[in-house]
Order: sequence, then C-alpha cells, then structure tokens
Amino acid sequence: MFDDSVVPYDPRHFEKLEEWRKNFDAGTLTVNHGYENRGLETVVALNGRRELLGSLTAMMIVALDPLIRKPDATPGEMLVALHAMCRHLECNAKVAGAIESMIAVPNTLPKYQRVVEKCGFVETAPDCKIYRRVL
Repeated sequence: MFDDSVVPYDPRHFEKLEEWRKNFDAGTLTVNHGYENRGLETVVALNGRRELLGSLTAMMIVALDPLIRKPDATPGEMLVALHAMCRHLECNAKVAGAIESMIAVPNTLPKYQRVVEKCGFVETAPDCKIYRRVL
C-alpha cells in the first residue's frame, strides 16, 4: 500500500519537475501541453516527509484503432477516407474534452505509416512500447 500522498500539481513543483524531466537519461520526456491545461491533469506523489517523489500527467486523448479497410483500396482512396474519418471522430472527441489524437501503426505497414503521416500525425515515442488498459 502506498502510505504517502498523491496531491494535485502545484506550480511550486514546476522547477524540480523540469529539472528531473530534462535530466532523464532513458529518453526524452515531453510535456507538450504543460502540467495544467484544459483536457489534462497532473498529480504529484509526496513521501511522508512531504518531499516530492514524482508526477504523472493524464491527457484526454482519442485513440483511433482499429482501421478496418478494403484490401484493394488505393492509397489515395485510403488517404481521403482516413482523413475524413479521423476528422469526424476527433471533432466529437474534442467536444468531449480531448486535446490529442493518437493512432498506432505497426512497423510492418510502412505504406500505412506514410498515409497516417500525410493525415497530419507525427511519430511519438519511437523507442517505447505503447500499452493500454481498459477503464
């Protein structure tokens, strides 16, 4: 059991969190929307001495998956269709509070990766595995 406390982010934590984030050796940690913003929440963990242990930020996102497609559709057809479907789903998600859209594409599908990039997506966390958990 975690005996310490989890509390909302306070701007007083900013300097220490930024120091830890910038000195993270295992990769690049980005905070694209800051620690406080519409559609996201940051909490911090404090030990029994009220010392900062770390933070975790949650964003309201829309995860687009899976794409089920006609096998012989042309790349051009799929680009137009994917773009239209993404925009429709993202618009509804934004109304519900989402601030980012994510889509997972296997490395075994480089042509599909290019189509996704043409729809405006950029690769994120290339050296990480992305995990999910149903809530």
